[in-house]
Amino acid sequence: MSSRPPHPPGPSRPAKIAIPRLERPGGASARAGSSRQRVQRACLNCRSRKIKCNGGQPRCQNCLDNPSPCVYITSRKDRLKTLVHHRVLSRMVLTRLAERRSRTTIWCSS
Repeated sequence: MSSRPPHPPGPSRPAKIAIPRLERPGGASARAGSSRQRVQRACLNCRSRKIKCNGGQPRCQNCLDNPSPCVYITSRKDRLKTLVHHRVLSRMVLTRLAERRSRTTIWCSS
């Protein structure tokens, strides 16, 4: 740490000058327009290896180059849809079974 007190700009010390920023290729203007392609989801193999997945179906390019399985997990929305669908189907099956049981019980008892 320096023990010198800060000096105000004056005749012995020049004022600070703003340095202009350079435009970089692919800078903020390129980020604003979505020029980069994104994949909806990466396969489990690419995720575990932490490498870029091209999202190819049925197998991505990395899994084609290396003899490894290419498995995609379903999104949470898809899993919820199938869960709700299975619950609805199971309720329908249970109500139909209950109706059949009640019909056969009535028919056999008379």
